Amino acid sequence: NSDKYSIEGTLKNHPAKSIKLEKLGLQELVVVDSSVVDDKGAFKMEGVSEKGFYRLKLDEKTYWLFLLEPAKYKAEIDLANQTEAFKITGSPDNEEFQAAFKKMNETQREISMLKYTYQFFMQSGASRDSINAIEQKLNEVAKNFETVCMSGAKSAKSPLVAMFYITNLPLQGYPKENLEVLQRMEKEMPTSSYAKDFRKAYNDYEKQAKAMEEQQKMAEGVKVGAEAPEIDLPT
Repeated sequence: NSDKYSIEGTLKNHPAKSIKLEKLGLQELVVVDSSVVDDKGAFKMEGVSEKGFYRLKLDEKTYWLFLLEPAKYKAEIDLANQTEAFKITGSPDNEEFQAAFKKMNETQREISMLKYTYQFFMQSGASRDSINAIEQKLNEVAKNFETVCMSGAKSAKSPLVAMFYITNLPLQGYPKENLEVLQRMEKEMPTSSYAKDFRKAYNDYEKQAKAMEEQQKMAEGVKVGAEAPEIDLPT
């Protein structure tokens, strides 16, 4: 069946006897499928589910993201492998997503490390020069993160990967960029729940932005019009 996905995998160095497949929507997380892990560590799932972001989950702390669509996937999970505990292949869109996810993770990890170092320097009374150097590096890495998100969203072949990139940047700071990806989603995946949820989030943001603008105008209006305007009555 061309609508079906199938996942065949192996699990090593983890005691789990079952594995779950969960769908990550923009609003909620849903369990879609599960499989027993046999004595040899093998598991298999197949079914029909919407194209989108999913994760294979062993327990609350152990899960991996991938992009699912109707395709045959092969998953290799080995918790003893420090560099690549999880590997999943099967569709070009997932390959693109895995590369994007890795890139984003590396940048976010660098930002976290720098923030930690910054706090440590502040608390341990480091020199102003050291603190300035960290601040500068943090700004550079944050700027780089923004560039990665924006250029990734523009160059992504899959609209879902474009959405993954752009939703890492807050809507209120990047409404134009978010809207571009949303419109692409609506054009290329009009029936997708991701397009619908993204549209709802964008509309909610727009409503809030308008309300804030109105409040500001009113506040400014009160300031400007503090003195009562002179009214010329017709004689």
